[in-house]
Amino acid sequence: MVARGSDTTCLMLLLNDIAYDGRVRNEARTLAMAGWRVVVVCNRQYSGPLPGLLPAGVEVRRLRLLMERPAGMGRGGPLGAPPFVRRLRVPGLKLLVDGVRLLDFACRVLLLTRRLQVQVVHAHDLRTLPLGALLARRLKARLVYDAHELFPDMTGRGRVMSRVCTWVEARLAPRADLVLTVGAHAAQELGRRYRLRRVAVIHNFPLSLPEEPGAGPDGQVSDQTAEHLRRPLLVHVGGMGAGRGLDVLVRALLLARSRPELLLVGGARRDFNRVAALYARLGGEPSRLQWVAPVAPEEVPSLVRSGSVGVVALENLSLNNRLALPNKLFHYLAAGLPVVASDLPAIAEFTKQHGVGELFKSGSAEDLGEAVDRLLLDPDRWAEARRAVSRVRSEVVWEKEAPRLVQLYHDLMTGQDGNRGGSSLPA
Repeated sequence: MVARGSDTTCLMLLLNDIAYDGRVRNEARTLAMAGWRVVVVCNRQYSGPLPGLLPAGVEVRRLRLLMERPAGMGRGGPLGAPPFVRRLRVPGLKLLVDGVRLLDFACRVLLLTRRLQVQVVHAHDLRTLPLGALLARRLKARLVYDAHELFPDMTGRGRVMSRVCTWVEARLAPRADLVLTVGAHAAQELGRRYRLRRVAVIHNFPLSLPEEPGAGPDGQVSDQTAEHLRRPLLVHVGGMGAGRGLDVLVRALLLARSRPELLLVGGARRDFNRVAALYARLGGEPSRLQWVAPVAPEEVPSLVRSGSVGVVALENLSLNNRLALPNKLFHYLAAGLPVVASDLPAIAEFTKQHGVGELFKSGSAEDLGEAVDRLLLDPDRWAEARRAVSRVRSEVVWEKEAPRLVQLYHDLMTGQDGNRGGSSLPA
């Protein structure tokens, strides 16, 4: 049972694992440092202790749900359902398994919170919003809906599931006292779709990282940075599932005249095995493809800073992809890396506005290979992009977003602004 705590307790609900969710970790850390007691209840998708550090004011309850097999830390992503479930191709089976997990999560959260005094219920993503709304009503707490994605419009959503998700979101999002999301494009879409008065933007910026010794604040091509162009290394961070563009990236790796190597960070081992098998079938040299299992989000920029270019290869398969500003983009900038990114609206707008890299036609391996070569075969162009990264990197860090979150919570508790009144969107 979660014990009673201070007069300002925030209950965060997350159906993923906080182990590798940088947004939830940053938000929980920020609120705890602002004096809140933060209780995070999430799905235990990984065995072992949490990576990284969270402050004393954050209590984490990781629940091992039915039909879930936690993977070992550093083994490459959650294993998910048992193998016999994943192998079966029964229509609706995945939906049934997800429903069992969600019901198990809801029942256990209700038990955990029987005697908990809560002022705010913070529901991360649509899957926890119904439970969050129920708890907020039962506990007489304020409700925060944190939309990490445009959930009904994610890649792979069937028409029926998309309609169900939209129906649920349309009825519950307007009841939230505060709605958060990850970027201005997503905020505008949520506000338009559900007639929300305000959707506040909290970006998925990472914690800041000190300048790399010897790199120089202006990104000049010194002896050290020139090594990036002599032995170029592309970096891709995050999942390797549908819509992430890994098949396109692997083909581009073999087309690029600059002959870069590729480092994949994170994602499930089974997805990497699929990517590696494709790479081998295409005749790729094994030494040019590397993989590192997931690490704590705070460690990603340090891990990838030896790269030459960060790649965002999202495909134009869903509205969610088109309006996304993915975490990996900001991890690359924090690490000082120029980027090559697909030309989807939100990503393209940010990349062009700040001049931090090159764009390519989403889904085109040929165009991606050419964009990589434009940077890696032209030292002046690469240095110009790196200088732009140096100028913007201090602005796209969590330390800039944290005060906004604290202020939004202050306004929420004092009745100033919010989804049920106040300024127009987005913020």
